[in-house]
Amino acid sequence: MRKFLITFMFALSVVALPCKGAFAAGESGINSNVGSSSSDNIGYTGPVDIVTGQPIVEDEMGNKADIVTVSDGSTYDRENNIYKYTVGDGFFACTIADGMIVTGEVAMGLSGDENVDVYKDGKKYKEIPSTVSEPGSYVVVTWTDNSETRVMAFEIVAETTGSVNQYIMPDGFSVRSLYINGEEKKTNRSSVNMSEEGYYEVNYRCTDNNVDYFLEVNVDHTPPKVVFEGVNKNNKAKGPVTIKGLEEGDTVSVTYNGEESKLNYKNQLTQSGRYHVVVADEAGNTVEKTFNILIYLNIKSIVFLGLLLLVIVGVSVALIISRKSLRVR
Repeated sequence: MRKFLITFMFALSVVALPCKGAFAAGESGINSNVGSSSSDNIGYTGPVDIVTGQPIVEDEMGNKADIVTVSDGSTYDRENNIYKYTVGDGFFACTIADGMIVTGEVAMGLSGDENVDVYKDGKKYKEIPSTVSEPGSYVVVTWTDNSETRVMAFEIVAETTGSVNQYIMPDGFSVRSLYINGEEKKTNRSSVNMSEEGYYEVNYRCTDNNVDYFLEVNVDHTPPKVVFEGVNKNNKAKGPVTIKGLEEGDTVSVTYNGEESKLNYKNQLTQSGRYHVVVADEAGNTVEKTFNILIYLNIKSIVFLGLLLLVIVGVSVALIISRKSLRVR
């Protein structure tokens, strides 16, 4: 479905092109505050003033330039707070830059008629979404009948996550400060090691346009501490299997003989057969277990066998009585 980016107000010198996936001008698409500053340009790799050595992000009158070239090859539209990536005769626009990690909503749109697709965790959207907010890895590609080219990519994570071990800064970005559990930590300018668990506050800057970004996440790498009671070391069970240690927020996915199933109210699996169980916590950490429950006698089986035995005995008695009756005659 084609839409017009009527709110982009693109500062172009050409006639506006039809767009797909529009978003409102000024939406940041990140769960952070955004500010500007002209100080602390360590790590800047873009064009600089030959006299002052400062990034060229202002015009001769001291006004901030509306369009800034970014090190990853995009241009930053300051008026609309968007990054534009050239695609054919048009461009793909996004409220964040290639390689960023965010916790909030991301808006995007396409100007032009080029073939562009958006993928989330390897699954393609039917059309370019105006916004995305679900945690996952997103990749934008442009394609022809003979080839496919990556345009940009980013990641959305939950506010409590276990999916990030390191944040490598995008091209043209550098870390300004890092706090873990409220304590300031030393880190290099190009990356943040997030293997330690705790609450992270990362302040980083695009040194090309002097815009600051903030990432605040609670990092949890510990998988759920659950026990599959009843399963032996050979991954076999001679009776019901109970999953113990589940906490609030944990989710359980069960596959039984290749089909979707679920736990009973006692967090048990009781039917004989092959199971694959995945337990995930709020941070996305998982524990997986595959096992077999062997055929065994439970209450239902005992009742069934008892009824079957009664039927057999009844039929036998009836046959004996019938034979005796025939002999008497």
